[in-house]
Amino acid sequence: TVMFAPMLSILFWAARMRALQLAKTEDGTIPTTAGPPYWAQDAMFLATWSVLIQLIMAMVLPALSDENIQMDENGAVKPPQSTSWAVTATFEGIRYFSLVSMYGGSTAVMASMFLMTPESIPPYSDSVGYVPPPPSVPTPTAF
Repeated sequence: TVMFAPMLSILFWAARMRALQLAKTEDGTIPTTAGPPYWAQDAMFLATWSVLIQLIMAMVLPALSDENIQMDENGAVKPPQSTSWAVTATFEGIRYFSLVSMYGGSTAVMASMFLMTPESIPPYSDSVGYVPPPPSVPTPTAF
């Protein structure tokens, strides 16, 4: 679960570098609000939150039992045998849904690197994402 974090960070970094490359103006400057399209940024949030949910599910399920934690050959935590099948199925279902969401988000970010154009990236596009942008930092004034 957490092993995906470095790979996702490099993918997000590459998408941002591609957006900055496309946002370069005629005089060589890059706007401070430049970045990937908003839908790609939403996909980045989806993939990031999915990794966190997978981590929580992988930690909570073994904590519900009194057994020793066992791993399979791939290093993933095996569900404990002493917990109810309904609890195990629920936690594993959420965990695998998060895995699919992470793959979907990362696939969307990869697609954005090929589909973005200068007109589709901030600050040149008028579209907005589902995640609100960060607040602007006020500039200090002299007294």
